[in-house]
Amino acid sequence: MWVMAVTLVIVVVFTNLLLHRYAQAVIRQATDEGARAWALAGGTQADCHAEANSVISDLLGGSMVRSITFECLDNGITVTATATAQLVGMPPAPDSQFVTTSVATKEIDGAIAGSLALALPPIRQRPVRTWLHCR
Repeated sequence: MWVMAVTLVIVVVFTNLLLHRYAQAVIRQATDEGARAWALAGGTQADCHAEANSVISDLLGGSMVRSITFECLDNGITVTATATAQLVGMPPAPDSQFVTTSVATKEIDGAIAGSLALALPPIRQRPVRTWLHCR
């Protein structure tokens, strides 16, 4: 009897881990798409938020995400999209919080912004950092 209980707990913990990894991947993709939307010629901060929210609503529904905030910033050469999310854990697993950031080089009339054309490839996005905090 106790073996079944332990097995069930292990299955729930691994299921929770897989669901959280999926949610993190979706949120990371949302920041990539948001940064790319703003980096394109004519893109705006509203495009960044709209694209990120579109990805989240398409791929991540239900009550797995307690809260998520997007922040889109522009420094003139690159666009940075950052998401902070709190994910709900299934008992006995804890809730988790993480931050992910994506950067894209701005495009102005089909060219790369600024004089760093050789240093920065056009519309390059990458996750910069991800932290996972369990409480």
